[in-house]
Amino acid sequence: MDRQWRKSSYSGVRNECVEARVSDTETSAQLRDTRHRDHGPLTFPHHEWAAFVAELPSL
Repeated sequence: MDRQWRKSSYSGVRNECVEARVSDTETSAQLRDTRHRDHGPLTFPHHEWAAFVAELPSL
C-alpha cells in the first residue's frame, strides 16, 4: 500500500475517527483507528469496500 491515509473532513481535532486508504492496484482497502494507529489496520477486499461505500448515502 503506497497511498496515504485519508481522514474525513468531518473529523474533529481530537482524532476520534477512522482513516482509510485504498491500495494502488485498488484490490483492497484498509481502515485504522486514528487514536490507536499502532494497533494496525483492518484490510478489506475491493468488492467489500465498494459495497460499503455504495451504502453510505443511504445511512
